Amino acid sequence: MIKAKEDTTQALYKEAFNLFDKDKDGKITIQELGIVMRSVGSNPTQQELKDIAKEIDDGSGLVDFNKFSSLMTRKMKYSDSEADIKQAFKVFDKKGNGYANIQDLKHTLTSIGEKLTKEEFDNMLKDAKTVDGQIHVDEFVRVIKSSKSFN
Repeated sequence: MIKAKEDTTQALYKEAFNLFDKDKDGKITIQELGIVMRSVGSNPTQQELKDIAKEIDDGSGLVDFNKFSSLMTRKMKYSDSEADIKQAFKVFDKKGNGYANIQDLKHTLTSIGEKLTKEEFDNMLKDAKTVDGQIHVDEFVRVIKSSKSFN
């Protein structure tokens, strides 16, 4: 089942890539990368596109399908993880307003499952933007994704 999903996803990537590979040389331009990514369901910001270009451009200004496919596979895995984090966050969002109590999060993350130490939790949130002892879901996702244990 997973293999079939991967094959379908790869076929979708290939089809989108080929639409922009006008001269059929197996490459698209860095400038076209964002358009192709959006056509397969990703929505990178301009800054993300700049970062991606720095990472994958070998100086030619072109991206081959293998680099594109690898990038998209990694990005979609990351997006799935973000969705999982947001889904888990909902348990703590008692008012349904996108905010959770930091002490509730701390208690749970330091006492259930793969426990963090209180120090690890405090370090993870030390640079987080909080409001009245609350953290917004997007800020929580950012903090979790940037933590060493997530990567």
